[in-house]
Amino acid sequence: MVEASRPVSSRVNILKFVYGILVPILLLPVILLGDSSESRCGYVILLMACYWVVEPIPVAATSLIPVVLFPLLGVITTSEASSEYMNGTNMMFVGGLFMAVAIEECNLHKRIALNVLRLVGPTPSWMIFGFMFTCMFLSMWISNTATTALMVPIIEAVMEEMGDKSTTNEKNEPQKISVISVDVKPVAENGVSSDSNVKDSDAESSAEKVNRLQKMGILKRAMLLSAAYSANIGGTGTLTGTGPNLVIKSVTEKLFPESNDLTFDKWMIYNVPVMLFCVFIAWAYLCIVHVRKASSIYTTEIKENLKEVIKKKHEELGPMKFKEIAVTVLFGLLVLLWIFRSPEFITGWGNHFPIQISDATPAIGVPLLLFLIPSDPLRMGRSRPLLEWKTIQQKVPWGVIILLGGGFSLALGAEKSGLSRWVTHRILALNISSPLAMVSLLSIMTAVLTEFTSNVATANVILPVVAELAVAMKLHPMFLMIPVTISCSFAFMLPVATPPNAIAYEAGQMNTMDMLRPGILMNCMCVAIEIFMINTYGNVIFGFDHFPDWANRTSFT
Repeated sequence: MVEASRPVSSRVNILKFVYGILVPILLLPVILLGDSSESRCGYVILLMACYWVVEPIPVAATSLIPVVLFPLLGVITTSEASSEYMNGTNMMFVGGLFMAVAIEECNLHKRIALNVLRLVGPTPSWMIFGFMFTCMFLSMWISNTATTALMVPIIEAVMEEMGDKSTTNEKNEPQKISVISVDVKPVAENGVSSDSNVKDSDAESSAEKVNRLQKMGILKRAMLLSAAYSANIGGTGTLTGTGPNLVIKSVTEKLFPESNDLTFDKWMIYNVPVMLFCVFIAWAYLCIVHVRKASSIYTTEIKENLKEVIKKKHEELGPMKFKEIAVTVLFGLLVLLWIFRSPEFITGWGNHFPIQISDATPAIGVPLLLFLIPSDPLRMGRSRPLLEWKTIQQKVPWGVIILLGGGFSLALGAEKSGLSRWVTHRILALNISSPLAMVSLLSIMTAVLTEFTSNVATANVILPVVAELAVAMKLHPMFLMIPVTISCSFAFMLPVATPPNAIAYEAGQMNTMDMLRPGILMNCMCVAIEIFMINTYGNVIFGFDHFPDWANRTSFT
């Protein structure tokens, strides 16, 4: 098995090498035929898009291309390209990651998850609700990937108590049951004796076993998909929740420096209701389509077993320690500082300073306290701090930070070269005068594109164009930019679309159709909800009826 996989891996590596060499050469006509700043910038964007999709080099490494090619092609200077990799928005993201690592280190996220599951009860539909609510909430503050990875072992423990002893095979292939059960663990370790297995075999026909296995597979897929869906959606709830949200913040600050429409509190006021709406629809869909099919396997005995499992896992955590309490207090302080920095309803703390204070300042300031405060103040001399730098080095996804920076550099190049304006004119040539039609077209296009490439990359390429398009159409920029940004997170169809999808896909041993079929409907429903909400509730929050002065004074170069 291992030897057979080696030639395949070698062939893939060779193909990626050839692809990585040929793509820059095949794209040269873009420069040679146009020979303008727009075409040179377009060459870099097309090259990076091709590399992002196939990954002949790592995604983060691709994101460093602007530092090399933009200066060589005369698009922007090296300093301009490099400065985007650690701007205020990226520093805000770094601070958020530090806090997220602290939450994971003290197991605060696990305590939240188990408390929610104890609260909702052990019935399948309500457990899925618990999984989704927990993933949604945690994804607002920590990475979507970490949230999903947290839920998978809990889901597998739940399924094991429901009688799913072959937790690694959910493809409804009964012939593989014995192999998988041996690979995972002996039956005796699961607390089921050989005698009981024989009795079960006598009592159940082969058809009944197959039927039970199929229902187990359906239920487990529903639980895993619920975690992936809610993690993807939950990231839209806060400005720091996921990469595209930070991209819209950065693009807005650059193109519309006088705008005050994209504050932390205003983003939450609009997006949290949209997020809740989408998660509720996803929960209802999974319960109606999937859970109902598997309801017959749920018994009173299983219900009691699940209660005990959740209770036992919660007891293993013990009482809340000082470390958890301190991280909770600092986390709450950071959120409050973000919300009250410059709210519209009162004078914010940031307004009392002579120069502008951005969200990056508290995002870095509060996590710095994590390195100072001891985990156990009673053992001050021997206690480690709440967070150590070596933990940061190991757990912070530095590649994502570079990916964001590369996108910001790409957006700056598109703006400075005039490529954004060129693309805007081509879209305007389609003569789509209806704002509803335009926002629908852009949202659908974005949701499709983000299935095949990074949501951060998608946002970085599209948002500068969308911003200029809104100004050209005399529309409030947020009317187009927010739905496009949120649509970047609506990637439910393919395992490669987002890390949460990949985790659920792998844990559930799914095939592509297991994710594609429900994912298509999820994409359609969530995009439709976003379009509806931006045209109704969004108008109340942002006032889309008038074209803002700060957008009118913007001059695109």
